[in-house]
Amino acid sequence: MNKIVHIIEEWISMSGDNTIWSWIITLFYLGTIVLAFYYMRTIRKEKKNLLLWICITIFTLIMGINKQLDIQILLIITGKIFVEHMGMMEYAGAIFCLVATGLFLLFLSVMVFLIVKVRKLLFRSMIAVSGVVILMVFILFRALSVPIVHIHGMELLGVGAIFFQLVLHILKLRKDNTLGYISEEE
Repeated sequence: MNKIVHIIEEWISMSGDNTIWSWIITLFYLGTIVLAFYYMRTIRKEKKNLLLWICITIFTLIMGINKQLDIQILLIITGKIFVEHMGMMEYAGAIFCLVATGLFLLFLSVMVFLIVKVRKLLFRSMIAVSGVVILMVFILFRALSVPIVHIHGMELLGVGAIFFQLVLHILKLRKDNTLGYISEEE
């Protein structure tokens, strides 16, 4: 139990980014998630489009939660304690790389599956898909500790692209007077 308390105390002391940029980005995540649920409600019979937006929304939700909680820090601390306990500290870097590569490959395989499943709809939501790609590059840069000029700007660009795409979709539905009505063209 003492180890768990230590892990949580260390995590809390290292997490949180309470800058104005961080809170602006967090609000963008929140707004994007609210718009995504609203949009998904209007397209619930368009199965492939709904699948695409469920995946984008889950990804955005995870990124938004992580923005303030820094879950990766908890995972790194827990992994470090586990590696120490197993007596494998000399392999810690290699283990980190293996785990990070495994997670990256898992996400990549989900992305490839999704792209194959909804390939005809990708152009319709290209801005949002570009936002997801920007956020994935952001995660990769953060994981590899690659210095970038403005890390918050890159994250804001990614979530902003998804937000912008949702606004465009909702405005188009309003213009076509189909907001609240379900299309069955897909």
